[in-house]
Amino acid sequence: MGASVPGRAAIRLGGWLLAALPHAAQAEHDYVADVEFAIDQVEQQCGALLRSRDIDWRKATAPFREEAKAVRPRLPRQRRRRLRP
Repeated sequence: MGASVPGRAAIRLGGWLLAALPHAAQAEHDYVADVEFAIDQVEQQCGALLRSRDIDWRKATAPFREEAKAVRPRLPRQRRRRLRP
């Protein structure tokens, strides 16, 4: 049962990271740097827990790093002007 807790935590973290990416896409950001920062902060704050549960943090966060590289900003839609007759 203890093994499932880190798995759920990783899933929650992944959900949080992926939820943050679309918001970051609205402005011009370095998405990879944002994700790296979040991953590093979790590792700093939860490093003891990750080590006690034998979680390979680099391996667990690899999909998030790849996902951040694939994010492309969405440009705002241009409003079309209607020509009046």
